[in-house]
Amino acid sequence: MVDNAGSKTGNLAKGDVTDDTTPTLSGKATAGGVVKVYDNGTLIGQTTANANGDWSFTPGTALTDGAHNLTATVTTQAGGESAPTAIFDLTIDTIAPNKPGIDEAQDDVGAVQGPIGNGKPTDDTTPTLSGQGEPGSTVHIYDKGELLGSATVGQDGEWSFTPTTPLADGEHSFTVTSEDKAGNVSEPSDAYVVVVDTTAPNKPSIETVFDDQGDKQGNLAAGDTTDDARPTISGKAEAGSTVVILDKGVEIGRAPVDGSGKWTFTPTTPLSNGGHDLSVKAVDAAGNISVASDSFGFSIVAGGAPAMPAITAVKDDVGSIQGNLQKNAVTDDSKPTLEGTAEPGATVSIYSNGDLLGSVVANASGQWSFTPGTELKDGLHNLTATATNAAGNVSPATGAYPITVDTQAPSSATALELRDDVGAVQGVIASGDITDDNTP
Repeated sequence: MVDNAGSKTGNLAKGDVTDDTTPTLSGKATAGGVVKVYDNGTLIGQTTANANGDWSFTPGTALTDGAHNLTATVTTQAGGESAPTAIFDLTIDTIAPNKPGIDEAQDDVGAVQGPIGNGKPTDDTTPTLSGQGEPGSTVHIYDKGELLGSATVGQDGEWSFTPTTPLADGEHSFTVTSEDKAGNVSEPSDAYVVVVDTTAPNKPSIETVFDDQGDKQGNLAAGDTTDDARPTISGKAEAGSTVVILDKGVEIGRAPVDGSGKWTFTPTTPLSNGGHDLSVKAVDAAGNISVASDSFGFSIVAGGAPAMPAITAVKDDVGSIQGNLQKNAVTDDSKPTLEGTAEPGATVSIYSNGDLLGSVVANASGQWSFTPGTELKDGLHNLTATATNAAGNVSPATGAYPITVDTQAPSSATALELRDDVGAVQGVIASGDITDDNTP
């Protein structure tokens, strides 16, 4: 049986689905015999086998949508009609699938990843498209009318497709059609547009670093020293991009670039004392990253946050077990001594579970020692410390140094009782008694 209509043509197998309402049947019979064709037991036409016994039949009336069980018989010149052939079943389906849709384009490349909005840029040259369609159908994906490929719709009605050939830079307008097993094709989906952009922004620049603190204010020159731990940094970059501000290669913040290509940034967290080497990179909306700007170096004194202190030891000097406590140790010393390092002259504040225990000043060598004035309660104590310099800037907190205080002695043992369960005399054995039970 042959399908001669629609997008899918060719031979049909038993059980197939077709959109051809007048498929051509063919077969073998007695030469010259009259072949009668039946559909669900109803005669729909006849033809004559040729001298080689070959016959072919195309219904004169279109078959209706639905299931069809086709059989054939042959009647020879002797007048006897043969038994029918085995059933050749097929289903006619001329109804096109519903209009499919593209729900999302996904970027999984570069600095900016995630869903790509309709009409938005991406640096992913092989974005993954996904959407919905008729379960079991095949969606054909087009870019401005050119076929990119196909995907099968799952039984949940979902499909996804990733181009195997990278897309060129520029606008891409994707549409999909849905084709069912019979070859019926839906109308195209609405267009989903993405703009592929793999060109990195031009090299950005740092134009000024401005000090607005203390007696001496104004723009800093490269190599200057400042007491402003939060100087305002500004420069130029590609309009509409985002600049990433780096200090010695570590990101400290981001700032948008306006339509005229200008940006400005003030750190939210004070910069630490010491040398700083600033640079910026520009990231466009597609996720392309520029080369780094020229660096701008300067130093901060006094106004910067001190470096994070350290708790180097926690010591127990009470009870039968004394010495240095490791992290997560248990101690009976409710006033253990903490030791550590910090910026010389900084005030070190010690906390337990976030509550201030007290403070101590680091000496000229940067060493400090602290013993709580109030006993720590039994239980877990996560000890941390911060350092505050003369300008009032506070360092980040140290990591936790957990210890558990336990000052409760074990409970005393209960009184012993001996019991005799052997021989004529049994029961509780009083202190000093004699017993014949050698396993009381």
